[in-house]
Amino acid sequence: MGGIYDPHDLALDTQSYCRALKTVLTRTFGVSFHFGETVKAIVPDGGGGVVINTDTAEHRTDQVIICLGNDPDGLLHALGLHLPIYPIQGYSLTLPATVNSPTVSITDLKHKMVFANLGEHMRIAGFVDVNQKRSHAPRRIAQLKAMAAKNWPDIVD
Repeated sequence: MGGIYDPHDLALDTQSYCRALKTVLTRTFGVSFHFGETVKAIVPDGGGGVVINTDTAEHRTDQVIICLGNDPDGLLHALGLHLPIYPIQGYSLTLPATVNSPTVSITDLKHKMVFANLGEHMRIAGFVDVNQKRSHAPRRIAQLKAMAAKNWPDIVD
């Protein structure tokens, strides 16, 4: 079995990254976040901005970042926007590392898997399902576990 090592490759903890990004955006740029609300409509306000109607409030803004996943058209239709976005489902496992875990990230091209060192954890990632509405998560996770156990049996607990 072979792998690729790239000294410029890096893996990150996306949850920690998003928390830090939220802090910077709030403190530096005055961005406001509204969690726990369901967006019902986004409509032009007639003056160049938009009104975002949620299940609990109405937010007026001159700028908005749209993060609607793979089904934005329903909400963006009122703005005259159609975005060609298709669903992609990726699969990964994050497990406790062992003394045998590699200290760098390794890409296994043959099996299309990545073994990313996250310090005390290893992330094992592979497989992407494109443009499918139904999740194949149980089957794909089982495949990841089986391939990781076969090819790198001692790198995670």
